[in-house]
Amino acid sequence: MLGSQVKEKLLGLTTYSQELGLDLLKVEDRFKWFLASILFAKRISARMAMATFKEFENAGLLLGGSSEIGNSSPGSPTSGY
Repeated sequence: MLGSQVKEKLLGLTTYSQELGLDLLKVEDRFKWFLASILFAKRISARMAMATFKEFENAGLLLGGSSEIGNSSPGSPTSGY
């Protein structure tokens, strides 16, 4: 069947989240994937999006875990206000 062949091929592909080493079952990696998906949607190459994401990661610009999300008070450096 053509459908099963297509499904088999798709399941064999490495996803961008896998290439970035992100586990989307982990809450802390979901924000990272959100940021990466914005980069991948831009008019830049996938290679450039991945390199930019890695630079953000190396610079410590990505949140380290869910404890940092939503636990800031207004006016604090991580609150966004």
